[in-house]
Amino acid sequence: MEVENEQENDQKNNQEPVKVPFSLQGEINLVNEEEEMNKDGPTQKERLEKMLNKLNKDKEDENENNENNENNENNENNEGEQKGAILRGTKKVLKKTAPTTLKIKKEIPEAYDSTFNLEDSYFYQTISKEEWEEIDSFLENYLSEDKSDEERLTRFFSYHPKIAKGNVEALLEKINSLNSENFASYQSLMKAFMKEYYQPKPSVCECYFFPNPSNEEKVVSMLRTCKKTLDIAIFSLTLDSIAEAILEAFQRGIKVRVIADDECAKNKGSNIKLVASQGIPCKTDNAVYHMHHKFAVIDSSVVIMGSFNWTGQAVKYNQENIFFYEDKNIAAQYAKEFEHLWTTFNTVIDQKEALKAVMDEEKEAEEKAKAKAEKEKAKAEKEKAKSENKKTATKAKTTKEKKLEKKEQKVENPKRVRGVKNN
Repeated sequence: MEVENEQENDQKNNQEPVKVPFSLQGEINLVNEEEEMNKDGPTQKERLEKMLNKLNKDKEDENENNENNENNENNENNEGEQKGAILRGTKKVLKKTAPTTLKIKKEIPEAYDSTFNLEDSYFYQTISKEEWEEIDSFLENYLSEDKSDEERLTRFFSYHPKIAKGNVEALLEKINSLNSENFASYQSLMKAFMKEYYQPKPSVCECYFFPNPSNEEKVVSMLRTCKKTLDIAIFSLTLDSIAEAILEAFQRGIKVRVIADDECAKNKGSNIKLVASQGIPCKTDNAVYHMHHKFAVIDSSVVIMGSFNWTGQAVKYNQENIFFYEDKNIAAQYAKEFEHLWTTFNTVIDQKEALKAVMDEEKEAEEKAKAKAEKEKAKAEKEKAKSENKKTATKAKTTKEKKLEKKEQKVENPKRVRGVKNN
């Protein structure tokens, strides 16, 4: 086609790719996927020409409608202006864009979900009259019994999540409005209420920054505080000190689980193989993309999080951060994500294979160290031999010079021969 030849010539003459304005990308629906799947199908140029013809026809139809419908003249003019803008944008792309320079999705997604109400969905939720009646009934029944039941209270709060969305004060007023002579039930209710909606000041709230080698000890010390459980999701682990802390916890009887990125776990120097070789359950993502988390949950209450990778490079060179925070609600959310990953990932690092990999790495490291030592020894012996040869040569040279000096002295001072006078 002549049009395609002209485009090819333009593309050869203009080596730099044509920059398409972002606004045009949203107005023009160019599909490269179809062209890749069907090489014999219409080219991008042909599709654009078809689009241009259609837009021209639509504009003619609109003009006819404008003449016939004078009552809707303003609305139709607005639509004509919008399509005119698209038409101008299409012409611009037809003139300047090469057939395969743009890759735009078939369907442009909506800018936002129009059904989502931020205020109602997140910040505040209204409790209906029927729900308040259920809450009142529960409170009256619970306070009528002179006993505490934590499980019953926990279920009550879980059944009414809207209370936390701006209705806590209203619930407190209802509790105080009920006259209860049963102190045990009232005390347990208030205790559960305060625990659920008013968090105390956390005992752990610390943040540290890298590069800073001294902060490595902070991470190790925090990991060692675990008493029951330690769940770790880490992209890369090469620090021996942290690996030792994890192994120490496991040997103390702590339930330890580790999730790691598959590529980093296979790298030389990774301590994921080391902890797996000792029996710690370890899983990887086994995916094209990375398991890029860097967090740990200690005893379902303390969370370790941040950008910090557990590597020597991160300690010494990278700009990183790490945060320790005690909050059971936040810890529960991280624990939920960990459980999701743990059940989703099916790649388990076998203990025997991990042990073999560790032993092979150690053997390779020993062989390298041995070869290096032998190389350094040979180099030292070579330097020593060279030095001795130099000394021998110097000594031989000195001896020869001494003999030459003696000979010269004899010539300068010849011995007197009996019966001959020296002139």
